[in-house]
Amino acid sequence: MTILCLVAMFTSANAQEILPLENAIALALKNNFSIQLAQKDTMIANNSNTLGNAGFAPSVELIGGYDLNSTNAKQEFISGEVREIDAAKTEGLTGRVQLNWTLFDGFYMFAEKDKLEAFESQSRLQLKADIEENIAQVQIAYFKVVQQARLIESIKSAIDISYKRAEVIEKRRKIGSSSQTELLQAQVDLNKDSSLYYNQVVAIEISKAELNYLLGRDAATTFTTDTFITSVSDLNYNQLNQQLVQQNYSILAAKKQSEISMLMVKQERSKLYPQLDFIANYSGANINSGSGFMSLNQNYGPAIGLVLRMNIFDGNKNRINVKNAQVESEIALLQETELRASVNTQLYSAYQNYISAKKLVTFERKSLQLAQANLDLAIEKYRIGSINQLEFREAQRAQLEADGRYLTAEYQAKANEILMKKLVGRVMQ
Repeated sequence: MTILCLVAMFTSANAQEILPLENAIALALKNNFSIQLAQKDTMIANNSNTLGNAGFAPSVELIGGYDLNSTNAKQEFISGEVREIDAAKTEGLTGRVQLNWTLFDGFYMFAEKDKLEAFESQSRLQLKADIEENIAQVQIAYFKVVQQARLIESIKSAIDISYKRAEVIEKRRKIGSSSQTELLQAQVDLNKDSSLYYNQVVAIEISKAELNYLLGRDAATTFTTDTFITSVSDLNYNQLNQQLVQQNYSILAAKKQSEISMLMVKQERSKLYPQLDFIANYSGANINSGSGFMSLNQNYGPAIGLVLRMNIFDGNKNRINVKNAQVESEIALLQETELRASVNTQLYSAYQNYISAKKLVTFERKSLQLAQANLDLAIEKYRIGSINQLEFREAQRAQLEADGRYLTAEYQAKANEILMKKLVGRVMQ
């Protein structure tokens, strides 16, 4: 009954819809939250990168006002005449269109435009870094599921062999050529293999849930993957190391941050220079007065001018800000250098693991072939009774372990290949 249940579970799994790696990547790029947030940041940086936002364009504003006053007035003239007016109303209507244009600000606006350019470039690099990171995570998680599924196949094959062995011993026991002890031992081995299968079913369900999370789907979404891990590329460490500084998106984004910090130093220094503004306006006013010498006063017309501003003393705040900006620039350079060293270490470690795993793949493939040949021979010898069940079980165990080691080495080689490609900005190639 146990073996029938196991076969039913396996058949049900195979009936699920197949999810190719390309579809998994497409889903992740569509649904991943970090990528969506990075895309929004890129849109903001792109919208902000304009000459007007940098301060090159003039500003034009419309200003208007209306006043109504009611006052009691007493006026005495030189002639001796006295005039008293109660609740005298004065109405005033004013309006002005004014243009303000900064002609010189110590090159602050030029540094601001360069900074906006750098922000936009940095946001695009960060978006690419997030995409590369997400694709790498999906690929590694996908091939983890493939590895787990193939291990289930291997365990299922072991269960099938153990089940047939138990049937052979049962037949032998009925004719007196095998003992009850041998039958019990065969059933124990079958139960042990069944336990391995159930544990592996849980392992693959967890791996699928982790992949579903990366795809932005419900953890319980069912699917099956391709049945093989794509072949591992031949990678050269020296070439990868040269590409690292030029193509690693995180390093390039950190470099942009260093540029931004230097531009902020320029901006703080620009505040030490005078600022020259051009001002032009067209204004008009209409005032009606219920008292005084004039009952109506109207005026309108254009005006232009220049305004020069220069900070003489502000408690050395500007100079302190310049020094602090220089320190911030040094911090950004240190962070960039630290990131370069960290990424270089990651690349070297991944390459060492990659080389080791590739060697193990070759070695374990040969070991698996030998173990499989030994198991085939043991099955035939056990059938004719030339070896005991302990020797048979040892051959079976050796084959299962060799298969597990081979699958692990194959997965590790692929995972480290993906990691290295991500570090050099090639995971999407």
